[in-house]
Amino acid sequence: VDDIIPALKLSYNHLPYHLQQLFSYCAMFPKGYRFEKEQLIRMWIALGFVMDERKKLEDAGSDNFDDLVDRSFFQKDEQHFIVHDLMHDVAQEVSVHECLLVDGSDSLKVFTSIRHVGIWTESVGDQRVA
Repeated sequence: VDDIIPALKLSYNHLPYHLQQLFSYCAMFPKGYRFEKEQLIRMWIALGFVMDERKKLEDAGSDNFDDLVDRSFFQKDEQHFIVHDLMHDVAQEVSVHECLLVDGSDSLKVFTSIRHVGIWTESVGDQRVA
């Protein structure tokens, strides 16, 4: 595994900058998180990550998403998509200064440059979240 991460990071480094930004945002999700294409595109648009004066933002976001699928950064999982565990490690490594995922299992190392925080829990109060 230690030999694979540098190779995967190299493929990330060869992405155009806008695709790097879109992919690294996925570090906000926990490993194994399944998401819908449209859901992620709406998040990207809301954050101002998708810009294209020639087409609708949804269409530009869809093109970017499909490009990341074609490059195997996202994998189709039944009706959803998922970031492979090793690719998720790459996303977390490259976004460590911008994104912070709080999932209750790690000790926190918070950089002053953090811009995005994701909080994931399996329970709220005494209730278990499904």
